[in-house]
Amino acid sequence: MIKKLEGLLLALILVVSLAVPVGAAATDTTPSATAAQSADPMRWAIDKKLFTEAAATGDTVTHALVADALYRMSGSPAVTGCSFSDLRIGEAGWSAARWAVDNGAFFMYDNGAFAPGNTLTLTGLIKVMHRYALACGYAKADVYRASVSWALETGVLTTDEDGGIRTDIPATGRDLAQALYGFNNYYHQRG
Repeated sequence: MIKKLEGLLLALILVVSLAVPVGAAATDTTPSATAAQSADPMRWAIDKKLFTEAAATGDTVTHALVADALYRMSGSPAVTGCSFSDLRIGEAGWSAARWAVDNGAFFMYDNGAFAPGNTLTLTGLIKVMHRYALACGYAKADVYRASVSWALETGVLTTDEDGGIRTDIPATGRDLAQALYGFNNYYHQRG
């Protein structure tokens, strides 16, 4: 119980102390009043060109899709660096993957691979979004419990109709849209 109270107090302190993001994005990702009122995360993400409708309607979310969405949300900055064992410089998705690894949202595998086609569970998506928040200077601790609490507080993760959370299931395009929308509304609307 004391640990929970400490966690809630730390979360409250974190929320109060959050400031403008480090290195503001080059593209406008602040939701319009219409998008905020409609509360349709999928439409918002597609309108912001974070991913296409075709990519978002799949049953699973891949490393490549998430890396590209976060890269676009950050303004698609210039990237330099080396190839991965499975993704060469100049290939589609390389810039987003290199940026995502360089900024700590993803890790490169021991064999030098990015594994762009690997799918993420909700747990994996939460961890990636939390590491992205760490890279932006928003979050403090990179541990799973903190990640889930952070995800629920920010709207990156929502509960089902019964108030439950299933994080062991594959993440979908709708989950990614909710994560990006929740992240953006929580941090970028605080301005």
